[in-house]
Amino acid sequence: MPTGTNSLPDSSYYHNSTPPFWNIFSQWPSIGYPNSINAGTNPAKKRYEGGDYFASANASLSNITLSDGSLTPAFNSTIIQYSASVANNVSSISLAPTASELNVTIRVNGVAVASGSPTLPISLVEGDNAITVLVTALDGTTIKTYTITVARASLPTHITFSGKVLLQGAFNIVSNSMDNVLNTAGILQVNAAGQPYNNLSGTESFASNFFSLNQQIVDWVLIELRNASNPSTIVARRAAFVKRDGTLVDIDGVSMLISFPAQSPGIII
Repeated sequence: MPTGTNSLPDSSYYHNSTPPFWNIFSQWPSIGYPNSINAGTNPAKKRYEGGDYFASANASLSNITLSDGSLTPAFNSTIIQYSASVANNVSSISLAPTASELNVTIRVNGVAVASGSPTLPISLVEGDNAITVLVTALDGTTIKTYTITVARASLPTHITFSGKVLLQGAFNIVSNSMDNVLNTAGILQVNAAGQPYNNLSGTESFASNFFSLNQQIVDWVLIELRNASNPSTIVARRAAFVKRDGTLVDIDGVSMLISFPAQSPGIII
């Protein structure tokens, strides 16, 4: 025995009454937990009698929220696989995981994040993006991994265009619309039953009564798509019709959305 010390009797020491915090819900002292007083809502008595006085093995989340899109299926702490979809213009996403227990460790794609706080933006590529949320319980050994697969839409594979144009020669200031005499006189049907442009490979042609059934058509027009960075470069071209009020329509004579297949945004007309 070290000099200056005295031996203690071989006996145990007990409180002669329960401590003041025993039944107080507003105080939660540490009973095997690294939590400070007033850090929780369960009284010590309830936790002790329930056998919950060792470090928790609860590695579940109580919620995951996304900055864009929504989880499928809806969040449930027992479900660990989720999916979400976002538009092509969403190039990054943040998520906020909330733990069921205090002081657990949460890592999203390997980066620590506080419970209930959003992550820094996570970059998204077109297609599927797997995001992992790894939760380590207070016992330091129990780990639960949630996976969210975020699908970012691809760029559209076609462009649609709508617009109006007024032809000066055909414009009638009295009717405030364009004359359709080329149509009503049968000139279009006889001389331009197919697209009339020599520099266009399209071979659109129509039944003999097409123009008589679509008498609002004034004439053919040629629409070109040009490169936004180099306007002298023609990316695509196609024929369409212009109606008396200036509306451009597709070769069906009706649709006001003129489609350019296999083209992506980033060009000008």
